[in-house]
Formats: sequence, structure tokens, C-alpha cells
Amino acid sequence: MATVKGKAAPKRVPRSIEFRKGIWYATLDIPKPLRPQFNGQRRFFKSLETSSEKEALRRSPILVASWRSMIEKARGGDKLAARAAFFQEHLAKASSPEEREIILSLVEDEADALDVRDPYGAEEDREVQPDALRFYKLATGQLTELEPLLEPWLADRQVKDKTKVMDRQAVRLLIQHHPTTEAMTKRAASRFVMEVLRPGRDPATVNRMLTSIRRFWKWLEIHGYRPEGADIWAGLSLSIGTQSGLEDEGEGRRPFTEEEAAAFLRIVSEVSSELPLDLDILHLLATSTLRLAEACSLRCQDITVDGDIAWISVTAGKTKAAKRRFPVVEALVVEMLKRRKEASSDSFIFPELPTHTEAGGRLVKRSSAVSQRLGRYLDKHLASDSALVAGHSWRHRARTLLEHGDIPPWVADAMMGHQRPGEGLGRYSKGPSDEQLTQAAQCLKLPLN
Repeated sequence: MATVKGKAAPKRVPRSIEFRKGIWYATLDIPKPLRPQFNGQRRFFKSLETSSEKEALRRSPILVASWRSMIEKARGGDKLAARAAFFQEHLAKASSPEEREIILSLVEDEADALDVRDPYGAEEDREVQPDALRFYKLATGQLTELEPLLEPWLADRQVKDKTKVMDRQAVRLLIQHHPTTEAMTKRAASRFVMEVLRPGRDPATVNRMLTSIRRFWKWLEIHGYRPEGADIWAGLSLSIGTQSGLEDEGEGRRPFTEEEAAAFLRIVSEVSSELPLDLDILHLLATSTLRLAEACSLRCQDITVDGDIAWISVTAGKTKAAKRRFPVVEALVVEMLKRRKEASSDSFIFPELPTHTEAGGRLVKRSSAVSQRLGRYLDKHLASDSALVAGHSWRHRARTLLEHGDIPPWVADAMMGHQRPGEGLGRYSKGPSDEQLTQAAQCLKLPLN
């Protein structure tokens, strides 16, 4: 701990909590331009009902995440939902029937202002405007939209970031098809599994997604966002022997389309806080058959630049076939590898990645942080499909491009590091020639923007 003139420096308290008169409070500032949507309120503020800082830090994330969701709604254009959430929160905090009646009266006034009907139509033909009805039901708790509750649930989850990425993908897919709790019934849940989750996915992947959705559904019940009742997801898990519908996608993953690949590269170039590293790694994945872990573990000695070709040697793998040598011919990537090899301060092509162990001696994979960042970028900005994976879907794309380029299967297998039947018995030749490998590498180009 840092010291000041021999004394321990005071511990810094997160800005999301505040200590007042023996009680901790959660708090979050409201951006000034958005305050009119919250009746001029400068910040959100609520008691955490504890004098323990440790307990306050445990309780505050769910509240702060909920407030952030309201702010994002207001900023992103769904001002109606943000305004309704503001009233719903105050209704929940009403300290007396009289105060509740006043708030309800204000809600009705705002709903009436939204309800612009045809003044010349018959009264029975003039339906309430959808915006007015949605606002009133949201504000009074008669309608519960799931999207604003996703981030508060994730904030309450004590799991690794990688697990949260998978949770978010699964629940967002549910929200895309069923945006409110009121729309969900046992029959709707069954149809969602059969028509949305199952096609194109491995049963194990479907079951993992169902686990995320069931945990979210239970959390909604615990926190009062839906009434108690039978588990509508019970009995919907798939037998591991069940066919998913696409036998060639046994891992439950699929390749990037060229449009998705180009969009993902563009997204990372715009939002990554470590542009040179993340974008360089993605460029390498897009023009080779490397796994993310293989790319992150490359050493300078594994790269040989020969003119306009960079030869890559993968020296370790779970199988003999995984140890392979192949070329990269995309000029931008060849130049990047050459530059990094010449400038590397250690033996790795990507020296920015960690090489140490965490406290307690737990080994850190060099690819872990990159995998988490890329997963977040993909999930937030591009995909709601869990079959699309930030790292491995590039290998699926590579195999697809090799097949579309009429590359012989044995050459493609050598590039991918796939073992062919009988290969371990020495029945085949030493493998494809450099010319054949180079021809195959010509298929692996960066996607066109």
C-alpha cells in the first residue's frame, strides 16, 4: 500500500458508492444533456442498506448497471423507455399511497400527451397509440422489456468475462425473438428452442445456451421482474445424441461470411484500445489457418520471410498434424510480420501479450485477454449468433475459402493441421509441395471492405 509521510494512504472508494451517516449508497451521475428526460435529476442515488463497504461493493453493480441501461436508452434514441423506467423506479420507491397516486397521475398525463388519435373518427374506432400504451405499461410495471435487464443480470453474475460473453449472446438471441416477459410461455419457449436454437448448432452448444437463458429467467423471478411459476425451460435440453441439423458444423460454429469478416475488421480498427495488436492478430487470422492461441504464441524463429511470402511454422499441437508449415501471401500481413520480427523486444512476434503467471501461480494463456476483447467487440457490435466465434470462425472461413478455391483436400488438410485417415501410419507422402501450399495460400485474402 502506498504511504504518505510514513502513513498509509487512504483507500480509494469507487465513485459508484458513497458513504453517508453510517450507510453506503449507490450513485451514478446523469449526463447533463440527458437530465431533462429525468426531470432535471443530476444523478441516481439509492441506499444499499448496509454499513459494510464489502457488501456495498457486492450490491451496487446491479443498480449501477440498471441506471446505465436507462442512460443508454435515453442517449440511444429510445427516450420513451428511459422516461418510463424513470417513473417506474419512482413508483417502486413511493413512500405512501398518496405519493403513488401523484406519480401515477403524472404517468397518465405523459401517456395522454403521446396518445394523438384521429379527432374525426368514432370513439370506438380510435385505438390508443402504440407509443402511449407502451409507455404507460412500462411505467406502471404491466410490461417488462428484457433488454434493459440484461446488463444488470450480467453485473450480478460472479463469473469470468468469457462466460459473460457467452451468456450475453444467448440471452440477446432470446430478446431478439421475445422482447418481453409477458410474451414468454411454455409453448413459446419450446418453439424458440426448436426453431431458433437448434438449427445449425451442436446439441452441447444448445444446452449451454439454454443454461444461460434459464439462469437469466430465474434471476428475473428472484428480483420481481416476472411472477413466480413453473420453469418454462424445463425438459427442453437436447440429448447429446440429437442431430443439430447441420452435420458439417459439429462444433456448433460457423465461418464468417465475407461481409461479416470485413465488418468485424472494421469494428476492431474503430473500437479497439490496442489497435496495432488486436488488428494485427485479426489480419493474421484472416489470411492463415492459425488458431488464435497458435497466433498469439508465435515466436520470431517461427517466421521466415522470403521475398513476398512469409512462411509460418507451428511447432506444437495436440496432434502430429497440428505441427505444420504453410505460407502467408497477403502483402499487408507479410509486411506486418516482417516488421514485428525485426522490432520484437523478446522472442515473440506479439511481445505485448503477457508471459507471466498470475498471483497464486495460475498460468495465463497468451491468448486469453485478446480472446476476451475480441469476443466483446463481436458480441456488442456485430453478432447475436453464438455459432460465430471471434477466433475460431476465421478457421472455418479459411477452410471454406480453400474449398471454394478448388484446393485438393489433402493440401487443405495440411494447411489446416487436420490429420487424414491413415496419416499416422505413414501411408501418405511427406505432404504437399511448397508450390501447392502457396497456391492454397492465395485463397486466403483479407475480405474486401
